[in-house]
Amino acid sequence: VARLTHTPGRRRERLPITTTLILELLAALVLALALARPRVDSFDRAVHLVAVLDGSASMSARRLTSGDPGRTFRELAIEALDRRMKELPQGSAVTLIESGRRPALLFGPQGHPAEALAALERWSPQAVRHDFQPAWDLADQLAEASGRLIFLTDTIPETERANLPARIAVVSVGAPQPNLATTAA
Repeated sequence: VARLTHTPGRRRERLPITTTLILELLAALVLALALARPRVDSFDRAVHLVAVLDGSASMSARRLTSGDPGRTFRELAIEALDRRMKELPQGSAVTLIESGRRPALLFGPQGHPAEALAALERWSPQAVRHDFQPAWDLADQLAEASGRLIFLTDTIPETERANLPARIAVVSVGAPQPNLATTAA
């Protein structure tokens, strides 16, 4: 009895590396990558586009230049925004803000770009002259650090008087119009 020694448990044995084990590990790796859906940061990265739309009544005016079928600046702004939304990577989000005395959220925050077009169809700019700064500030807050900002208007704001956020892109869909009162006289 004195000579019997007790073993504390099983002995460690090396795992046999077989073809089956390697194939099972590769299958687990492929499944893990498929579930994780890895993406390269610089390619196909989702973006949050925050668009500020000029809500002034001048956006409802018809363009009177020759060769144009008389579309409104509102329609031109929607076309320009639609082109930008089509260029967004998969999984991107859109927020639409209308400027006015009090900025109004037309769509979002962070909605699907396809649904944003339906919100734009209901958009009817009719505000009187107003300051764009509150709408720009709201857009800057909603975009956070990684979002893109765009301002669609019929006139370009004066940069020395306007306090534009540094990363906002201004898109003017307007064109010089003839003065109808002078032309008719």
